[in-house]
Amino acid sequence: YSDGPAPCQKKSIQYRGFRKESLHMPATLILASSSPYRRELLERLGVPFSQLAPEVDESLLGEEQPRQRAERLAAEKALAGARLRRDGLVLGSDQVAACAGEIRRKPGSLAAARKQLAASSGRTLSFYTAVALARDGVLLGEHCVTVTVRFRSLTLEEIDGYLALEPALD
Repeated sequence: YSDGPAPCQKKSIQYRGFRKESLHMPATLILASSSPYRRELLERLGVPFSQLAPEVDESLLGEEQPRQRAERLAAEKALAGARLRRDGLVLGSDQVAACAGEIRRKPGSLAAARKQLAASSGRTLSFYTAVALARDGVLLGEHCVTVTVRFRSLTLEEIDGYLALEPALD
């Protein structure tokens, strides 16, 4: 036999804000989101998971910046889910859109969507997407990426045509 390293030696390795030692698998993955889009993303990856709808107040807090808001909501969703389900690793996520630092809310209606798209025409928007993982009521880590999109100039006819194909209300 060799005098190699002892088996099961535990190391703390940082990986994009998450400590690998805290992500022991296999664990049940629980998506803390009612979003059909996030569910679809995980399904496409072939990752087995269950889903729950966390009760999180998504109101804007004071002078909260877009990135801060995405990170806070992702963490709150993960922690809310981890309080409800103690049998797995809970994934929370949120995305916030902003133009010139001003947070864009979900339009909720075709009229509001039309107005938002017209206001975005020819402008640059930033999308902040945050994820957070929690287990047993403890936040294990979080990460946020920013994607910047420049909208081309859009006519009202183009906006109406787009909304007819993709209502984009949520």
